[in-house]
Amino acid sequence: MEKRFKVVANSTIMDAEVNVRYEDEAHEMFEKFRDSGSYHKVYIMDNETGEVYRTYDISIQGGGVMIQEWYTIG
Repeated sequence: MEKRFKVVANSTIMDAEVNVRYEDEAHEMFEKFRDSGSYHKVYIMDNETGEVYRTYDISIQGGGVMIQEWYTIG
């Protein structure tokens, strides 16, 4: 069975990528990466279509912190 979802997490030190079969597994991995505090960008992507389903992005802007998160599934 093919792994449909890819979860990617980026940081200044290292990047991580996990491929999973099921949507609930993808959300679980996404939340682990996001909540770890180590990654500034995390997203879930469909391995078949390339569509991005969920993102988390944190950045320093104007002396503060901007956090953006959105999702289209689950």
